[in-house]
Amino acid sequence: MKPVDLNQIQPRTQVPDFRSRKPVAGTEIPKEEEARRLALKKTSKDLEATFLTFLVKAMEKTVPKDGLLGSKNSLPTMMFSSVMAQNMAEQGGTGLSDMIYRALSDDSSRPVSEATLTSLSDLPVSALSVQPGEESD
Repeated sequence: MKPVDLNQIQPRTQVPDFRSRKPVAGTEIPKEEEARRLALKKTSKDLEATFLTFLVKAMEKTVPKDGLLGSKNSLPTMMFSSVMAQNMAEQGGTGLSDMIYRALSDDSSRPVSEATLTSLSDLPVSALSVQPGEESD
């Protein structure tokens, strides 16, 4: 029996590099669909940021006017609220953007149900135009 030179042994199989794998034919997501998903994700995050901005501003109304930050209606305070809400939304937020994304992506091809339209049309106009801090009749 001949001695084996270990330096000449070549592996029979190569370990696959999954990062460089190409998708299987027929499983690629069309570019239009991917663009729609990205736009929907961004819109969902923006909507959550807007909601959080209103939430933070409502919370600021509870702070005394002559508090640590001075006037609650000052420009720096309003800018701080908007930036803070945007950062909250970008860092995960409340999960609202994920729920909006799932609802819109799953049901985007389905028309609005008749029950939803009926329930919205039954609301009194005054309930739809209530401003924050006001009560409806």
